[in-house]
This record gives sequence, C-alpha cells and structure tokens, in this order.
Amino acid sequence: MMQAQVVNLKLPFFAAPLTSVPPLIIETERLILRAVGAGDGQLLFDLYANDLATSKYMSFKVTGRVDESEFFFFFFGDFFQGKNDVPIRQFSWIVREKSSGEFIGSAGFGPINDTTVSGGYILNRNFWGKGYASEMWKTLVQLLQADPGVKRIEAYHHPENPASGGVMKNAGMRCEGLRSKGSVYPNISDNCIPDMLYSWNRA
Repeated sequence: MMQAQVVNLKLPFFAAPLTSVPPLIIETERLILRAVGAGDGQLLFDLYANDLATSKYMSFKVTGRVDESEFFFFFFGDFFQGKNDVPIRQFSWIVREKSSGEFIGSAGFGPINDTTVSGGYILNRNFWGKGYASEMWKTLVQLLQADPGVKRIEAYHHPENPASGGVMKNAGMRCEGLRSKGSVYPNISDNCIPDMLYSWNRA
C-alpha cells in the first residue's frame, strides 16, 4: 500500500499535464521515496553517478566529477519548489530501503507535452535482483495514473537492457517496439540509437 505525504507547493507552469505537485515523501512496503533536494549531489554521486556498472544504460555520462552531479541535482530540488526557470523539468525522488536505512537509487518523471509524462529509475547494482526497481517504478506509475490530467506515460530503455523492460511491464506498461527518435547513452556511445518504448495510455 502506497502512503504519500502531500504538501501545498506551487505547481510550475510548465508541469502540465500534472494537476498538482507530487508528494515529497512516498512510502511503499519496503521503500521510502523522498524528494531529491539541493544537497543530495554527493549522495547521488556516490550511489550511482560515479559507478559505471550501475549507470551503463543511463542518459548521463559517468565523469568522476562530483561537482557536475551537484549541479545536476540542484535543479531537481528546485523543480519541487515550483521554480519556473530550472533547465531540468523533472520531479525526482531518492529511494531508501526501510530494513537497512540505506539509499539504493532514485526515480522520477517529468512532462514532455500537455498530455504525456516520461520517467525512469536507477538502482544501485548492490540492490539488483530484489524487485526494488519494480516496486519504486510501479509506485510512480500509479501516482501518475491517479492524476486525471495525465493521458499517457512513457519510458524507454536501451535495447540491450531487457531487465528494464521487465520493470516497465511489471508496472502495467505495454511495449510499443523501437522508438525511432532514440536516445544517446553516453557510457556506451555518443551516437543516438533507437531504444525500446513502453507506454501506458488512459482509456
């Protein structure tokens, strides 16, 4: 059962189709998700942004520079505060394992047009194989499904990372096949390649 802590924050004007600010804290059976803040750069850098094995299939490059991570995650925190001048338009949560208290990954989503939201997740490799990625992503998908403004949810993964597709499928998303627009996965190649598209569409 998902439990959420809701606060009265201003929704950024470019956050449509979302009709309200997502909760800052979300609790699942085994996990606690809390909004990423401006001071989380070092934590997230240590968790995965400096680990090539964990971040191989992500859209950011592992550089070994913590200052770049601090800059990146600063704007995630500002988006939750309703600031309208942030370059990264995504709500993001850092995820903690209840049983150990350890941080294990993060997940988030952001609008790509006035009907559609796109999102994703990352889990430190020390916590793979426990169903945590499915638990945290399914929680965010359910959160979006409860927002009447959201008509479509999208997520993508590198074609050589089918485990991520399994997570999306477990959350009730359907595979649409290769997305011709594609993405750049800089830890693999600087070229844009077609990736696998999963979606959920409101009936």
